[in-house]
Amino acid sequence: MIKNKAIAHYIAKITGKDPKVLRFQAKEHAQIDIVSMTEHGDEHLMVHASVGLSAYPTNPENRHIELVLVAEKKHDLAPNILGTCAFKAMLEGWQTVTGAIFSHIFSTYYPDFNVKHGLLIPPYLWKDTLKTLDLGDLLVEWKMVIPITQQEAEYLQTHSPSTLLPLFVEKDVNLFDLSRESVV
Repeated sequence: MIKNKAIAHYIAKITGKDPKVLRFQAKEHAQIDIVSMTEHGDEHLMVHASVGLSAYPTNPENRHIELVLVAEKKHDLAPNILGTCAFKAMLEGWQTVTGAIFSHIFSTYYPDFNVKHGLLIPPYLWKDTLKTLDLGDLLVEWKMVIPITQQEAEYLQTHSPSTLLPLFVEKDVNLFDLSRESVV
């Protein structure tokens, strides 16, 4: 519990302001907290971060991972999406490694949107400030979940994420708008 508070305070200090914590429970023994806050640099964005996922083995390197999702405020189900991502990793063995795709994680909540899946990447928004958190016996690393379309997921079957990300920049894509169009 003390470690979870330290994680929540750390991510809130780096990424946002006015943090609020939501607790999600999947089964009697499985729960995850999501801390949600307004992004420091943009009042129209919300940052959502898992708190507690790092206590579970969710990748082959045995790294302790927490997830971050940034979405426009109008997408009020974003904390639920991130909670589902955490439960998929905790309870179903979905891997929390760079390049992993969390299939249909967005379409579960927003079935009419083009964005369907989540791609895990390093948290580029805070690359200079969001570092590995050292809690003594636990090193917590961060992965950012970015929304991708079905076409982008298919593109990633034959290309690396490092080729897709420049397309987002080139086409000036708003990755925080969950109703955006595909770049491929």
